[in-house]
Amino acid sequence: MSSSIGTRDSQRLNQSASANQDTGSSRFNNSELMGSVVGTLSFTAGGTISDSASGFVNRGFAVGDVVEVVGSPLNSRTYTLTAVTTTDLTVLPAIVQTESTNNIAYVRRVN
Repeated sequence: MSSSIGTRDSQRLNQSASANQDTGSSRFNNSELMGSVVGTLSFTAGGTISDSASGFVNRGFAVGDVVEVVGSPLNSRTYTLTAVTTTDLTVLPAIVQTESTNNIAYVRRVN
């Protein structure tokens, strides 16, 4: 009996290992993250979500968009954008609680 594994089994093991990594966006599938900002977020009381990587405009966020924050212990919910800059989203309802980035939270457009 051979102690080596076949190529197909080796590929499956590598894929499983990659899927189980606990690093930021590796837990989310690519289609879920299209147009979203991941892992560089911070939240400030009063309705501001900030992106240290300045990705909001590049990802297509615009005033009036409905967005969802996922993975934030204090701020995971749906918001409507009232102002957008490259680094900040101002949201309603303005019930954002101050929280530092946790490298797993992400914000994505719902509409």
